Amino acid sequence: MDDAQPDLICVSHLWWDSVWQRPHQLLSRLARHYRVLWVEEPHIEVGPPGDGFVVVEERPNLSVARLVYRSDRATFRRWFDEKLARIGGAGLVMPGDLRETSLLFGSPVQARLERDVLAYLASRSRRPRVLWLYTPTVLSFVDLVEPDLVVCVIALDSLPRTTEDGRAEDFPVGHQGGWWRWASTARPRRGGDGSAGD
Repeated sequence: MDDAQPDLICVSHLWWDSVWQRPHQLLSRLARHYRVLWVEEPHIEVGPPGDGFVVVEERPNLSVARLVYRSDRATFRRWFDEKLARIGGAGLVMPGDLRETSLLFGSPVQARLERDVLAYLASRSRRPRVLWLYTPTVLSFVDLVEPDLVVCVIALDSLPRTTEDGRAEDFPVGHQGGWWRWASTARPRRGGDGSAGD
């Protein structure tokens, strides 16, 4: 593989080993030509207490970064209930056989994931970077990774709707449509001193 080829860093709400979907297919094919790092949402699972960040090579040129917390059943239940409360799902019942779940991006452990991903990237040879986002909830990765290019793939239903005459409907500030406009605008790279780079 040519060292001038960019690294693709994909931050996805999907787990690599979950249901095979279009993002999995696309990044698998891109791994034939580029070095790909797929970053998953943090997990919690029932098991011997502990936590860890691991990067596993799933196939040639495609590695998956995971931050996994393991806990006893009671702690798992508490974290699960806290997650539901954050997303407005209080009152939902946890299936009795549930042994793992996502902690979601935006959870208190995201800062740990960001630090671990950044440390991992620093340990690799520096190539141009393409940051591939499958959710706008991980905008913090843009400043962390300092990519040369950002690709943002979001659901069409999160884009602003248009009226029958083609005008964009109003949407609240911070809506994903606002993120879409920002992502489509060129953004200068910062130099080593924090100033605009070339």
